[in-house]
Amino acid sequence: MNHHIVNVNLRRRIRAFDAVAERQNTMHRPTPLIILVPIGGLRAERFDDLNAAAFEFMARACTSRPRSWADMLQQYDATPPINVTPNGMVVPKRNTVLEYNLVVRAFSRVIEQLGIADMIESWHVPLNVRFKSSEVSALNMSRAHPTEQPHSDSWAGESTESVTVHIPIEGDWRRNRLRMFHPDDEFDEAWLGPRPSYADGAEVLHHYEPVDCAVRLGQVALLDFATLHASTREPGCGPRASIDTTFVLRKDGMAPKEHPWREGERASHEVLMGVGERWLMYFPDAHGERVEVGAGFKHPTRLVLVELPRGG
Repeated sequence: MNHHIVNVNLRRRIRAFDAVAERQNTMHRPTPLIILVPIGGLRAERFDDLNAAAFEFMARACTSRPRSWADMLQQYDATPPINVTPNGMVVPKRNTVLEYNLVVRAFSRVIEQLGIADMIESWHVPLNVRFKSSEVSALNMSRAHPTEQPHSDSWAGESTESVTVHIPIEGDWRRNRLRMFHPDDEFDEAWLGPRPSYADGAEVLHHYEPVDCAVRLGQVALLDFATLHASTREPGCGPRASIDTTFVLRKDGMAPKEHPWREGERASHEVLMGVGERWLMYFPDAHGERVEVGAGFKHPTRLVLVELPRGG
């Protein structure tokens, strides 16, 4: 693709995304730093497996067994379960270890179909199954890092060389969705450093334009960290469920650095792809227990990676 980008930092990031795009048979690229790949264009059953695994994982937190996705999302919307954070993370606990690992395994099968294993340095773990209610939580907006504010995940301490992965799973993805913002040619790598809050990033927002594009059900969205994003809701929207995480993408001049907030939250591509066969993601905390994350920004779990015995 000929992007006519002058900024050397953007060119470096776009070259890395060009390489990812070359591996895809079918895709949509609304900006040089956003790639949307249809899961159905990979293998349709991959999305069905991920959808079913996410349903079983989220259903374990319901007070009564949901009859359908619509029923479950309505239950979550009326009374969010205790293991759902203000940002909408459905936090895995000891009682959902099996279901969560099935989600990760189904997610891994989707990622394998992208054909970019050799380009991935490492993953942020655990990945997030996320519920977004039909209305913005006042509690969430009072916190330092609400996902409703435009942000890069590097502002919360992740490596600036990363890519956000976002997959809508179910619900009102048209009106309750991820909004994306593309940088202008004045982009500076310093814009991506860690910040005390997402509000502290407002100083660079005038350098960004909203992208007129929604991530559809059945698509995998890949967003370079120079692309800002935010959860957004239109009036009268319904709730939705999605999956998100990040990986470090190998590129020229890469210097992946992470804030101490994020220590211990990495896994190799081989480990993530091996969950369910060689590895188990275990969470020792009970359903009602909360993990104290302190003043920084750490994942609200205590993930233990367990290597499974090999058959012989």
